[in-house]
Amino acid sequence: MIKIALAVSLLAGMTGLAFAGTGNGKVLHISPLPGDVVIFATQIHSSKPACSTAGNDWTIKLDTETGRATYALLLSAASLNKPITVYGTNDCRHWGDREAVERIVVGY
Repeated sequence: MIKIALAVSLLAGMTGLAFAGTGNGKVLHISPLPGDVVIFATQIHSSKPACSTAGNDWTIKLDTETGRATYALLLSAASLNKPITVYGTNDCRHWGDREAVERIVVGY
């Protein structure tokens, strides 16, 4: 019974990310905003949640170490003109019309 409950909880946790937005390509713009939020855009943003209506934009919240590290990685990729892959959270928790970032990956 415990194994079944564990399997169900793992699948439930993965389901949210499976339907989250994904993006890729080069960074088109980066805009720091009040409230420790950064908005940026990628060339492609697919499978967006319904709340994400502002083009190919994403958000990063800078109030955690992970958020600040993600922002540093984003700045590095943009300055080197490297493509990135973005995985979203399937919600717009940081800014009402842009999907929040779960993580980004830079292709070097």
